[in-house]
Amino acid sequence: MFDCFAKRNRPIVVNEGEIVQVVIPMHSVNSGIEDPATPSVLITSLGNYPNPFNPETTIGFITAAPGNVKLSVHNIKGQKVITLHDGIMTKGCHSIHWNGLDEKGGAVSSGVYFVRAEMNGRSQTHRMVLIK
Repeated sequence: MFDCFAKRNRPIVVNEGEIVQVVIPMHSVNSGIEDPATPSVLITSLGNYPNPFNPETTIGFITAAPGNVKLSVHNIKGQKVITLHDGIMTKGCHSIHWNGLDEKGGAVSSGVYFVRAEMNGRSQTHRMVLIK
């Protein structure tokens, strides 16, 4: 789902009953005129696959500019379960694996979780469901 680097001109084969999500990154054309403004949306296409998942999932997103990205998972009460990444990322497509464990290495229980991506003071949240 989040393979931005896949070879072009390859068919997508979908069997009956399967669900496929296709993310098509959009690229802008450089006009040669500099625009120092920060893009209004820094993180797009935040999602996970599979969803629902058991016991692990891949979280994917696209950053519009390089910068510090913090990716964390929170439970339904808003409590942080784990920080998956906190550091510099380049502009482009990224994916991070979550194995369903908390900060202490314990398996989390079935339920609804939220992945939160933060960059330059802006954030985006996506709902995930763990079913055991």
